[in-house]
Amino acid sequence: MENEIIIVSWSGKLSHEIAKNFAECLDLVIGRQIGVFISDDIDMGSRWREELDEKLEQCKFGILIITKDNMNSPWLNFEAGAISKCVSKSKIVPILFDAEPSMLPSTFSTFQAIRYKKEDLQNLFSFFNDKLNRPIKDFHNFFQKNIWPNFEKNTNKIKELLFKKNNPSETASPISTKDKLEKILLELRSVTGIIKNPEAVLPKDYLVSVIQNAQDLWGQQREREYIRKLQDEIDGYRGLNSENAAQKIRANILKLNRLGFHEFILTDCFLSNMDFRKVDLRGSILSNASLSKANLMNANLQDSTLISADMSDSVLVYANLKFAEMSRAKLEGANLSYADLCSVNLQNADMRNTNLEGANLNGANLLYVKGLYKKQLSKMRTGGLFKAYIDNDLSDKLQKDFPHLFDDQEDPLDS
Repeated sequence: MENEIIIVSWSGKLSHEIAKNFAECLDLVIGRQIGVFISDDIDMGSRWREELDEKLEQCKFGILIITKDNMNSPWLNFEAGAISKCVSKSKIVPILFDAEPSMLPSTFSTFQAIRYKKEDLQNLFSFFNDKLNRPIKDFHNFFQKNIWPNFEKNTNKIKELLFKKNNPSETASPISTKDKLEKILLELRSVTGIIKNPEAVLPKDYLVSVIQNAQDLWGQQREREYIRKLQDEIDGYRGLNSENAAQKIRANILKLNRLGFHEFILTDCFLSNMDFRKVDLRGSILSNASLSKANLMNANLQDSTLISADMSDSVLVYANLKFAEMSRAKLEGANLSYADLCSVNLQNADMRNTNLEGANLNGANLLYVKGLYKKQLSKMRTGGLFKAYIDNDLSDKLQKDFPHLFDDQEDPLDS
């Protein structure tokens, strides 16, 4: 379980305090086996998107700290969406501090929320403990003695913070007239000093740095909102069988590609006749998608899922399909010349009249493929069937007539 982490997402001061309290207590249980990450662990000045992507790759579970004030927060929604693309919904748990499940917006209603209460937290922590390679024995007693006291201590501070926020007048101490006058005098002296020598208090380089950081943060927030908007639009067009929807999906994919995104959920999308040349769809899910007659020349579909996708008559020349899952895919009439299909799973796929000239199928699963003939395979490059899984009768014929197809040679497409 090395390098695996649990991401704790928050938004707002109150939510942040709760997140830090939760992460501190959780670390007592899993700290030596699984990491706990909250957003303020990202170093200042670093590229937040690159840092977050790295953490998402390691993410095995997501915790969302939700309060009345932040449940409609764009950042919380963005992180929840990002986490849900890496783990199943059953592994994302919203924790409600001063809110009820009935108050949750639709974006969070699909997750199984719990309340910030002893019983709910103990059950959640017990779940994490059970997943460890070396779980804590007698966890119920451990939680009572070590975890819950920490929760209670820090929760009281958090409740005090919430009270002060909601009742500022009740928490303010009375100030005497003398104290008020002394405070005004000190502030006047401070202002006078700033007017005489402003750079002594706020150096020029410091001001430039503050302005630049503010601009960067504003730009990052705008970028996050823009990314979420594009992703939501793609989700809205899924399942619509129209050229207009296909064009909108294509446009948003290209925009997100330019921002460094390449993993999309495109299940049941209608994308026939679309121009996807050089598009990056690594790790995307396109099961049951319609890509017939689409142009995917030089496209990157490595590690993608194309189960039962319709790619008949599509152009996949020089496409990267390494490690793709393409069982039951329809590839009738597709042009796969010089494509890299190393270790791809094509079991039960339809490959009638498929052009495989110069293609690489090293380690591919070609069992029970429909319409796969010696004539097609004979045009593949040398070593193109090395370690491929293929029906015995066809394999015997090919090894007899075209032994070079099974040669163990360095893959020229990797060089």
